[in-house]
Amino acid sequence: MLGSAFVATAVILFRRGGLTSKEVAAWLDAMGPWAPVLFSVAFVVGLLIGLPGMVFIIGARLAFGPYLGFGLAYGVGLLGLMAPFAIGRGLRSGSHWAPKNKWLAKLVLMIEHRPLTAVVLLRLVLWFNSPVAYALAASQLRWRDYVLGCVIALFPVVLIAFVATGYFL
Repeated sequence: MLGSAFVATAVILFRRGGLTSKEVAAWLDAMGPWAPVLFSVAFVVGLLIGLPGMVFIIGARLAFGPYLGFGLAYGVGLLGLMAPFAIGRGLRSGSHWAPKNKWLAKLVLMIEHRPLTAVVLLRLVLWFNSPVAYALAASQLRWRDYVLGCVIALFPVVLIAFVATGYFL
């Protein structure tokens, strides 16, 4: 709900001319080297509270260009998915979460036998979804498998988003 409100507000501002790409570029230039730092903090906090990660990915491409933007989007996106996993691990009570969707339930059950494959498949479908990180933290999944699965799955997701965004610029 909060993510939808955020996206709707941004679209309305851009369509009505209340916020232009030149204004955003000037604002980022005025921040100097702090712009990537503030973007990174906003991205991680945004993922923690459930904002859509793809908005930040596209924003990184538009604000920082194809190279720095890709590095920020991919690196900070990964960091943003490690934070809820770490929080979930710290809070886990021993209970296990099981999704209601049969297909997702099979993927979560796959964690026991093929954990890396399960994480890759979940992240290819649910990209920057923090609730998945919290749920996986409640399982017996090892940190190594979670991190490596996110690294493998999110690279093509971010790359495709960057190529598509660059195509429409």
